[in-house]
Order: sequence, then C-alpha cells, then structure tokens
Amino acid sequence: MYTRRNKKFVLLVKMFVITALIFVGATSAFAASDTIVWRFPSLESGPGYWASDVIVQFSEAVESRTNGRMKVNFYWGGELGISPRDFPIALKQGAIQAGHGSSAYYAKEIEGCAVSAMPLVAVGSYDEAIQLHQGLKEFMNKQLEEKYNAKVLWMIPWEFVQPLTNKKIEKYADLNGMKLRVSGLLTGELIKASNGVPVSMSLSEVYTSLSKKVIDGAVSSIQNLKTGSLHEVTNYVYNFYYHSAASIYLVSLDALNALPDDIRQIVLEEAERVESEGMKAASTGMQEGLEFAKSKQLEIFNPTEEQREEMRVIVKPIWDKWYQEASSEAQKQFIDALARTGVTYTP
Repeated sequence: MYTRRNKKFVLLVKMFVITALIFVGATSAFAASDTIVWRFPSLESGPGYWASDVIVQFSEAVESRTNGRMKVNFYWGGELGISPRDFPIALKQGAIQAGHGSSAYYAKEIEGCAVSAMPLVAVGSYDEAIQLHQGLKEFMNKQLEEKYNAKVLWMIPWEFVQPLTNKKIEKYADLNGMKLRVSGLLTGELIKASNGVPVSMSLSEVYTSLSKKVIDGAVSSIQNLKTGSLHEVTNYVYNFYYHSAASIYLVSLDALNALPDDIRQIVLEEAERVESEGMKAASTGMQEGLEFAKSKQLEIFNPTEEQREEMRVIVKPIWDKWYQEASSEAQKQFIDALARTGVTYTP
C-alpha cells in the first residue's frame, strides 16, 4: 500500500539525488576550471533516434567549435536518477544545466505545454504541428522563466502519437476498458472519456508491460515500433493521431547566462541548427514507421471521417474544461494556435 510515509521517503530520495548532483557539479567545475561542463539528461534510452541524436550532434559541435572550452555530457534514461518530469525542478536547483523532455510531461504546470499536447490539435499533417508550435515558444518561455528560471533551448514537434496495440480496437469512441499507456495528462482524459483506462509509465517500461499483457497498447510514436522493439509485442497499428506535442530541450537561464559571450553564441547557433535538422528527420519519421510496420506484417488501420468526427465530439468538453481553467493569456494562445491550423474554436 502506498502510504504518506512511502511518499515522504520518495520525496527525500529525490531531494538527496538532486542535492548530490549539485555538489558533484560544483566540485567538478572547481576541479576543471578551464572547462565548462554541462549535464544534459534525456528521456530517451540512447542514440539511434532523431530526438536523442540531436543532443549528441549538439554536444559534439559545441565541444568542437569552442576548442574544448565547453563540454556537454549527455545521459540516457534514468542514468542521473532524475525523472524527465522533474527536469524543470532540477534545472532550477542547478542539478543539471539542460534537459530533454516532452511538452506533454509539463502540461499541468506550463500552459504553453498544455496547448502543445492538447488532444486532437494540429494532427492533420506534420506542417500543422510545426505551425502550432512556432507561435508557442515565447509563451512557454515566459512561464518557464517565472516558475523554473529556464527556457526552451530548442523544440521539435514529435511524430504524432497513435495507438500501437496487442488487442484490437473496435471503436475509438468506445475503447471498452482497454488499458493504454499515455504520456500526456490531457490525452489521458480523452482515453478516459472514450471508456479506456489511461496508464502513465515511462517508455522504458512499455515493452515489458505489453509482453506481460499489463497494458493492451501504447499511445506512442510509430517510430517506437523499431527503436523500442514494440513490433515484437504488438499486432495492430492505428493511424488515428491523438496529439502532436513536442520534444522539448530545456536550459537553465543561470547556466546559459553564465557562459562567456562567444560560447553562448555558439550554443544558441547550434541549438537552432539541430532544431532545423531534427524537424527534417521527424517529418519523415511517420512514413518510415509505417513502412517498418508493413515489413513486420503488423495490421494497419486508417480511421474513417465518421470515426474522427465522433472523437471531435468527445474531445470538445476536454478543451472547454481546460479553457475555462486557463489564464486569459493561455486562452488567447489556444485560440490563436488552433487558428494557425485552420480550426475556429468557440468555447
């Protein structure tokens, strides 16, 4: 049973890990005062996917262009003992200098991230997702700075998340109790409203949970069929897109502002470069994922317009509830974001 004592213990462990990392960072900086060292953890389990590869490319370019005056150490999965959902707090406390998460993870605290990960928004094409996010970065940064003294260093819209399952979906509007792993709070609400059971878990747990039938599927990027080997534990692929959201690379403002001017300029230039290259890679990811699914003989389904309309009816109260609770600035951002994708929203 999960008790208050258990919860207190977990919080104490998190505080200990972050405090230890702050101490390690301070002592390592002192020991190598000629080199600026950043810790940059990622939610990804390793390289081989554009979302993680851009971090490697950024790190190598920064070290090369600064002639070794700055080094960016990257960490995969839970190597640092900090959950990606806690990266903003770790940035504020100085335990890390940059961190790679998903806008869906921070939708509860950062309203711009909520708009980014809103279900059934900007899911018509990858260009729509780019249009959605281009106008959100400034708003995200305003709230990130106020709450965590951080900002978006670069941001790349994910390939759309869609159901990858080992149990057949008969109707999107009635999932009949299916347990689906989700990464976003608001998409979880849509799963619930569709008579499904949203399950929150890290990507690293999905393969085992599917193989043991703990869950019936995952609402995930189709690329994870290959990068996460999910093709081995799923049978069906549904080209029904729940949300776009963004792969979001955060940086501590203290760390960024402490850099010498020339190094800071290099960091910003490389961030802009890998953002552009990452978007190109992500834009082809869905088609590559579909081709991979076909090669593994997975059954692929495309939703009808009638099915999409049923889901638009279900999602409208979720949009309305969020809108009513949002700040006036967030409400305007939401309406403007939808308008950029050709949708007129009336609360």
